[in-house]
Amino acid sequence: YPDNLKQQRDQQLTVLKGIQRDRMAALMLGLIVATIVALLLALMLARWLKMVFTQYQQEDETQKQMLRESKEQLELASRVFDSTSEGIVITDNRSRIMACNSAFSNITGYQLEEIQGKTPACFASGLTPPQTYQDMWHDLLGKGEWQGEIINKHKDGHLFPEWLSINVYRNDEGETVNYIGSIVDITVRKQAEEKLQYLAHYDPLTDLPNRRLLNERIHQFIDHPGDD
Repeated sequence: YPDNLKQQRDQQLTVLKGIQRDRMAALMLGLIVATIVALLLALMLARWLKMVFTQYQQEDETQKQMLRESKEQLELASRVFDSTSEGIVITDNRSRIMACNSAFSNITGYQLEEIQGKTPACFASGLTPPQTYQDMWHDLLGKGEWQGEIINKHKDGHLFPEWLSINVYRNDEGETVNYIGSIVDITVRKQAEEKLQYLAHYDPLTDLPNRRLLNERIHQFIDHPGDD
């Protein structure tokens, strides 16, 4: 009947509207929950990003501070290296010159660009006894250090005595990395020693041999009568 059909239609419409309202409510609830979850995730992500960025800033500042300190230490070491009165030269494990300070250039006459890559043999005068070099390498290989007097040649050609000290720098595996040498021109000291030696045997006013030289010659003649 038409009235029954209308009633059933109204009932079905009411049921459908109720289902639609429930679905809309569920959808809105889902959207609200999703929005809240998204906001929470966004807040957590923002907080994490802030923490990471802060940590990055701290690490970056720490690295910058370390670089500043390293730079200051290197500058200080460079000033000390270049201001010392002793000539310093650094070679690799094959004795090829890598660096030297200004004092070394003043003593030898050579600038770094002139001797870089060469060995210290370029300063050799030929007057240092071979035994001195043999003793030097024996001590360097065994003890890791050596010091002694040698005669080298200046860039302009004149010879000069020097006191040479060498230390070996080794890595953690015990392999030789560098040789670090320091030199002192002892020309003035040698001249003073020769003058004292002369004054000990000759009169400073007359330049004639004194009694001490005479006694030494007599004892020498007695000990070695066959010598001239």
